[in-house]
Amino acid sequence: LKREKLDEIWQVTAATASDKLAEVMLSEAVLLEARRELRRRTGYVIDAGDLGRLVRDNVIRGEILAR
Repeated sequence: LKREKLDEIWQVTAATASDKLAEVMLSEAVLLEARRELRRRTGYVIDAGDLGRLVRDNVIRGEILAR
C-alpha cells in the first residue's frame, strides 16, 4: 500500500477506536440529542446525566472506559 493509504487507514482506525467512540457517545451533545429522541419516541423525560450513567453502565463495556 502507498504511504497515503496507510496514513488514511491509521487515521480511520484511530478515530473509530472503541474508546474514542465511547467518548463521543458520552459527550454532552450526543446525550442531549439522545435524550430528545428518547422523549420523542417514548414520552419519557430523563436527565442527561442519568442517561449518561445508563449508557456508561449498561451499553458501553467497562474495559473500554478503563482505557
